[in-house]
Amino acid sequence: MRKIKRNSQIDWAVWHLVEHLILASAIGVLAWILTKSCLLGLAVGILNISLDFDHLLEYLFWSKGEFVLEDFLTGKFFEGKETVWVIFHAWEYALLGIPFYLLTKNMVWVIFSISISLHLLFDQFIYKKDSKFYFLTYRILKKFDKRRL
Repeated sequence: MRKIKRNSQIDWAVWHLVEHLILASAIGVLAWILTKSCLLGLAVGILNISLDFDHLLEYLFWSKGEFVLEDFLTGKFFEGKETVWVIFHAWEYALLGIPFYLLTKNMVWVIFSISISLHLLFDQFIYKKDSKFYFLTYRILKKFDKRRL
């Protein structure tokens, strides 16, 4: 029987996805408990994990639509790029919840902000990025140039 070659980068990527799913589930359950709305809990959990959809978009733009699972999962494609967009990973979105909450007094906006914030804090801890990196305005000002970020 042939042994399957393990790729530690893929193992790490899959584990990172599992960690995000656990975090998203925990946030969703907390939202459900706090608001007594299963639908809101589900929506918040989906919002939390969907922030990572920008990685797929960035990969597809880089690969011109060709999809190679290993390249995507390992993040190797970032090495070959001069820019880093990750447009959904931004503190500005989390901060948007504050004025919306103040205007509506609806806890949904607080939960929205907490969900995004926890995702960003988790990624910042894992990837050891400068805190400014997760501000979209900072990346825009740096023209998304990987060397300047």
